[in-house]
Amino acid sequence: STPKPSSAASDVYKRQLWRGLSATLWRDVPFSAIYFAGYEGGKVLFTGAGFGESPSSTFWHEFGVSFTVAATSGCVAAVATHPFDLVKTRLQAEHENRHARVSSRSLFHTLCRMFAAEGVPGLFRGLSPRLAKVAPACGIMMGAFEAASRLPVSYTHLRAHETGRNL
Repeated sequence: STPKPSSAASDVYKRQLWRGLSATLWRDVPFSAIYFAGYEGGKVLFTGAGFGESPSSTFWHEFGVSFTVAATSGCVAAVATHPFDLVKTRLQAEHENRHARVSSRSLFHTLCRMFAAEGVPGLFRGLSPRLAKVAPACGIMMGAFEAASRLPVSYTHLRAHETGRNL
């Protein structure tokens, strides 16, 4: 008998949808910790205190610093977490054919098998395209965030100046 569509969909849901979840979490949680810690530290290192603290800093200077620090911090985080990204990709792309399987018994089992078969260079295969995506994405995201977060303050200062009030 042929399987019902609902049971086939349920089977795909159970086997495919969650494949690589643990590797994704091992990639994303440390990435965010490294990225935001590096960004905040770099921001203070390059500005002395933070954005908006210096009356002499301009919007474009702060955007440039924000973009550069965020892109750099994102690259460091991407390099540190890339082996987990590679495991996630391989687990999600593996075939049902047992001979082509990476082995999804566990994240660390797959990582050890990759290391044994390909060595350290194998754990960083595909890093260049990831960095080419991460650097501008992180820079644009934080540059836009810093710019947008200054808009309410700039508007408040502009309105105070127009009305002659001091803040």
